[in-house]
Amino acid sequence: MSRALVRGRSGDIIPDMLSVSSPAAVVVEGPSDTKAVHKAVDCITIETLGMDVEGALPDIREALARPGGVVIMTDSDKTGERIRDYIHQHVPGCLDARVRSSNGKARAAVEKASSEEIVRALRESGAELRWALPILNANCNALPRSTTVDTQ
Repeated sequence: MSRALVRGRSGDIIPDMLSVSSPAAVVVEGPSDTKAVHKAVDCITIETLGMDVEGALPDIREALARPGGVVIMTDSDKTGERIRDYIHQHVPGCLDARVRSSNGKARAAVEKASSEEIVRALRESGAELRWALPILNANCNALPRSTTVDTQ
């Protein structure tokens, strides 16, 4: 059986399903960013809902205590930088993932980043990425990521 691989523009081989070392969490600004991150990797996301970071701090602290830690992936605009700085000030120890386009320039919005750019940003942040092989049914068709299998 072969593993499905996607080769990105930069030549990196990206598996069809990657997972940030569970239960790591990726902090994003909102639902559009969550959607983009979940297209690229299977992970927990914590949404700050813009500048309302205070409400997300307990979840960030809890996730930081778990294996895998926390990666902050906010936009590269003033608001994103303020959110990033605020989190670092109140919850030290988080990693930074900065999304860059294929030409190396900072991309303003996480929601507009490609899966390749998101995976590259997570790798560069130092977050541990691992293979998450698809679960196959009896016909060797991959089941959706959310599928759970009873092994008993």
